[in-house]
Amino acid sequence: MLLIILCIGLAAGVLSGMFGLGGGILIGPALVRLADFPTKTALGTSLEAGSA
Repeated sequence: MLLIILCIGLAAGVLSGMFGLGGGILIGPALVRLADFPTKTALGTSLEAGSA
């Protein structure tokens, strides 16, 4: 599970840097689909990461 979450973060960071996309657009759906997070938890995690 930790490896999946690290890969999601790495992919979001690379794509954000290359294309200027917001990380929250990528992280939220990836956490729901790949890491089996509930939607509310994934959105809260995405919001917290964006505010840090």
